[in-house]
This record gives sequence, C-alpha cells and structure tokens, in this order.
Amino acid sequence: MSAIRTPQTSSREGDLAAATPGRAERALALGLSLLSLVTFALAAPFSRYPLPRIEAFVPAYESTLSISDLIAAVILFAHFGRNKSVAVLILACAYLFNALIAVPHMLSFPGVFSATGLLAARPQTTSWLYVFWHAGFALYALAFAGLRRTAPALRVRDARRSLWAAFLANAIGVGALTLLATAGR
Repeated sequence: MSAIRTPQTSSREGDLAAATPGRAERALALGLSLLSLVTFALAAPFSRYPLPRIEAFVPAYESTLSISDLIAAVILFAHFGRNKSVAVLILACAYLFNALIAVPHMLSFPGVFSATGLLAARPQTTSWLYVFWHAGFALYALAFAGLRRTAPALRVRDARRSLWAAFLANAIGVGALTLLATAGR
C-alpha cells in the first residue's frame, strides 16, 4: 500500500471523516454523553437483580451487531474509494474487524449452540474473544484518531489494492485471534 500526500484542504464537500465538529455538534455530543451517564446511574441499582436466561439473546444481539458493523464498514469503504484517505481505511477496517470477530465470539459462547460452545471452545475462549474484539476496535480507533491528527492528507495510490489488502488482513487477523483463543488455550 503506497501512500501519497495531497495538499490539505480545510473542508471538502461530502468528506465526513475530515469534517470538524462545530459548537452545536460538540454541545450535542456532550449532552448525549451526560444523558448516557445519568441513565447508567439510574439503572445501576437494578444490576443486582438477575434477568431470566433467554437462549436466543446472544445470537440475535451479535447477529444484529455484526450486520450493523458490516453496513458501517461498507459505507466507510465506499467513502475510502472516493477520497483514498488512509485514516478512513483504518476506520472502515475497525468496523469490518468488529463484524468478523463477532461471529466466532457468538459461535464459542457457552449454551448458545452447544453446552460448551462451538469451535472446540475452552472455558476462557469466549472471554478472550471478547477482549480481542473490544481491544482490537479500540486500537483501530486510536490509529484513526492519531492519523487524522498527524497526517490527515495521507492518501493511497491504488484504492482497489488497499481494499483487498484490508479485507485479507482483517480476515487473517480474526482467524489468528480465534485460533489463539481456542487452540492456544
């Protein structure tokens, strides 16, 4: 993936990844964050009461999550196809990674498809896949934020080759992490 630098523009029409939030957007984000915190504080006392076990919850939840992450990845990959920004490619990869790793996590979940989970799951497999899932997304997000700050004009020459490399790297990475969580014990 060869990269080129293009002159930095302050605002390109339709380039959401390069858009700087205004005062209203920052206020809205702060308000929603505070609302989320208040909701959490109000709901926290109820956490000591166990909910009934619903066998279909995990597959339904993770399938929905995987599909929504895949939709976000496709939108970001399409955006990357237009502007060839390395930062947008990294963000698209974050959502693709999430969509892919949710599948082995769901398959290994104990009690969903079998008593111990599929994929030759060990007692800690699902927990490790959960850690890889959330740490992986966080690392991608940090890479995106760092790149947007330090090299916002970094572009690739060949978007098609970069897309295929991103798909392949994510598939191999998720496969390797799944093997590590299962066979690696």
